[in-house]
Amino acid sequence: MSKNKLTTSEIENIINIYVNRNSVKDTSTITRKNVSTVKKYLNLHNKMRTRSESASIRPQRVLSELHKSRIGLSNKDKIRSVETIEKLSMAKKERYGETSNNWKGGITPLNNLIRHSSKNKEWIKEVFERDDYTCQECGQVGGNLNSHHKILFSSLIKKNNVRNINDSIKCEVLWNIDNGVTLCEKCHRCEHKR
Repeated sequence: MSKNKLTTSEIENIINIYVNRNSVKDTSTITRKNVSTVKKYLNLHNKMRTRSESASIRPQRVLSELHKSRIGLSNKDKIRSVETIEKLSMAKKERYGETSNNWKGGITPLNNLIRHSSKNKEWIKEVFERDDYTCQECGQVGGNLNSHHKILFSSLIKKNNVRNINDSIKCEVLWNIDNGVTLCEKCHRCEHKR
């Protein structure tokens, strides 16, 4: 048997251990398989948890009421000088835009600019409202929903010769809610795997 192939029972074992509230790392330790192999088979069998699902099984840090009150008291009535407030304000401003360490000359791809625009957020809301916040594949109501473009967003941008954010706002085909459908995260992932 080749090194990378696992038997059906090994795969079932990986899935069972992972499904029983274990992390990928813990599953890999228990099954003595490397993390990438565990991830590969969990993805192949659509068993990988979303981030929100993983967060819900992670043990939460429990703070006592005394601890909570002390945290609140430590920040309450902090007196900062005008100079300190200005320094904090300047430090915050330096983390954004052209003054940021990560600034690369304004090269944010057009696709990202459009996807984060208010027009796109409005389109998403309209699609969700039309579908009554329900996944159109599995029927899940609420939760982590995504708006999916039936015709790929990137192909619409190319097809309609959208070159900047203003072109995208004027392009009515891009904002047609009939091209959108509400899907839960799991169904959305499956849709893109097709």
